[in-house]
Amino acid sequence: MYGDHTPLVLPGPATLTPLGASQMHDQGAAFRHRYLDISRDDGFVGIVGINSETIDNSQLHIESSTDGCSAAGAMAFMQGLYPPRPDTSCQLPNGSVMDYPVCGYQYPNIRTISPRVDPDSIWGRGHDGCTKHEKLLLLYNNNGNVDSIHQSSKVFYGRLWDKVFSEAFPRSEASFYNAYDLYDYAAHHWTHGNRTRSAMTSEDLERLHQLAWEEQTLRYATISGPGGIQDGLTDAIAGRTLASRVTALFIENMQSRGARNKLNLAFTSHEPFLGFFALTNLSGGASERGPFAQLPRPAATLTFELFSVDQDRELANDSNKSTDLSTSSRSSNGIPYPSIDKLHVRFLYHNTTAADNERGILMPYPLFGSGRSSMSFKHFNATMWQIGVANTTTWCRVCESEAFFCAAVNPPPPGVPALAAALLGALLTLVAVAVVLAVLAFLA
Repeated sequence: MYGDHTPLVLPGPATLTPLGASQMHDQGAAFRHRYLDISRDDGFVGIVGINSETIDNSQLHIESSTDGCSAAGAMAFMQGLYPPRPDTSCQLPNGSVMDYPVCGYQYPNIRTISPRVDPDSIWGRGHDGCTKHEKLLLLYNNNGNVDSIHQSSKVFYGRLWDKVFSEAFPRSEASFYNAYDLYDYAAHHWTHGNRTRSAMTSEDLERLHQLAWEEQTLRYATISGPGGIQDGLTDAIAGRTLASRVTALFIENMQSRGARNKLNLAFTSHEPFLGFFALTNLSGGASERGPFAQLPRPAATLTFELFSVDQDRELANDSNKSTDLSTSSRSSNGIPYPSIDKLHVRFLYHNTTAADNERGILMPYPLFGSGRSSMSFKHFNATMWQIGVANTTTWCRVCESEAFFCAAVNPPPPGVPALAAALLGALLTLVAVAVVLAVLAFLA
């Protein structure tokens, strides 16, 4: 997700701070270290056939929400991934030599997507414009768990109101119901000023962070029905659309035999992260202090690697090494595209700041409680489609959305419940795409 930014509660749109831009740049450099820098032996994985020094936009798919933090974060990340090349120039007919501006700055093609206007916006922000989910949020304060946490945290928030929040929040809003906005405000001032550090302790900030995670999880990552993840498709809706986007981009790479979508990047906010954690049993089994039992930190990344395994090599049951069994980009570009039986997917997560982890090392984690650091693409694809949303039409119907692009979507036929229609749409889509790699990263 995007890096350090101005508080969301302040008037006007939030903007990326210099620290936030540096965090995104450093994360881009970490991706370069892992996937592009062929001179490195430690932690290098590589992507077959990708340009490592100059941007070839035909090999990349980059998308971002239109908000300033995501769009600016995407540009900063790409500067770290593909640094300027001061040695790039051209000679004009009059004999003069012209360099690119800003010491060889490279120009990525970043597609910015407007929520509620562009149908592709649902893949990175599936909660935005989902009317049914927004209606459920209106009942948020009536939730028993919410009220219990609200009551137990009233004294804590009341103590901090005079010291930290009084300039931006009415006293009545300093409560668990606004836990994320309160944490976002306090974290910014903790990072950028001494006054907040003298008014509260690091333990206070950490409790604000934990309460914000609980509040946002209850809003965007709750699997509420007795039927689990299939009981209501609006539960964790942003995680569902993210899951579908991952498989769709991998399939586009497979259909082109690896020519396109070699590296896919999406820049968004934290809601898809939390929804995905819940749907894939990452947060359900998380320890109290584990990486999935907290909000994603600035410049956190979800990464999915599609790689091939030699026929005679056995896939490791559990490996924390970032280099195991990956297809190396040091091979020639003429390598035959692997068969689907040889393709596997690894999920990696990075949720620490550059100060904690200088190179932003990506750590693998098992999905769906499998206990393995990777799984076959066939299994991954089938499972992701089970939790996902098949297409924009399905999303419009399930969400009962009033978004501009949903106007032409017909309601389900009489007698067919919305969920049944959604599952039917997912099944038909799965049949169409079941036989179709690359790296996909979501950054909030």
